[in-house]
Amino acid sequence: MKRILGIAASFAVFVAAPALAAPDATTAQPQQSAQPQQSQKTAAQIAYDNEIVCQKEEVTGSRLGSHRVCMTRGEWMRSRMEDKAWVERMQRTGDAQSK
Repeated sequence: MKRILGIAASFAVFVAAPALAAPDATTAQPQQSAQPQQSQKTAAQIAYDNEIVCQKEEVTGSRLGSHRVCMTRGEWMRSRMEDKAWVERMQRTGDAQSK
């Protein structure tokens, strides 16, 4: 019985050896095929960034004053990044005049 298990284990090692070597070969293939997926993601990301989103902005100091602002997602992201940079600059330098 032990001899049969030993033979089966040896057989499994010899059969599994090529399969264990295969991930190196298969990892190269997904990297090559990942490039088209990245370009597809890029196209999808571009379409997502170009989607127009409208938000209601409240007017400071007024309970009734509000207006609707519509921009693309990319513009909203750029606006948030610029606002964040302005706040950080203001906190560092105290210069609230330049935006």
